[in-house]
Amino acid sequence: MSASAIAILYRDRSGQIRQQTLPPDSLQIRGQDNRPLIAQKLNDVGPDIVRQDLLTGLLSSLGRVGTIINQPRTQSSTITSGGNFNQSVITSSAEPQIWAAALEGFFNPIAERIARRSDQTMQELLQRPNVQFVPEGTEVSVVVNSFLRVDR
Repeated sequence: MSASAIAILYRDRSGQIRQQTLPPDSLQIRGQDNRPLIAQKLNDVGPDIVRQDLLTGLLSSLGRVGTIINQPRTQSSTITSGGNFNQSVITSSAEPQIWAAALEGFFNPIAERIARRSDQTMQELLQRPNVQFVPEGTEVSVVVNSFLRVDR
């Protein structure tokens, strides 16, 4: 993170707290020993978004497994002779799998509902402000890039 002080606060001779605005980049705040300052994110939404995506994907895939297992197997053939064409379609179904139907019937609607809720949650998460902070007690370096005059 890059941080610059924008003002300084101090007590004047009479004990009053004063604030003095600083020119841009006159005081830079860096990490210990002038290394980059590493901030932590407040309200990091990345893990929440991944959780929502994984849950929706898992539920959708379970519903799809049920759909595929109970899907009829179809064969189609077309025969053309002398300008006439005949088409035959042969559909065969295996014995319906109750457990596959349960997967499909349960997980497909649930996945759709979760996906709608997830979209709404994502919008709320993405609208949160991106706040970064340096924890109290972190050692920093202050780099002075210009002369400062403090009016006491």
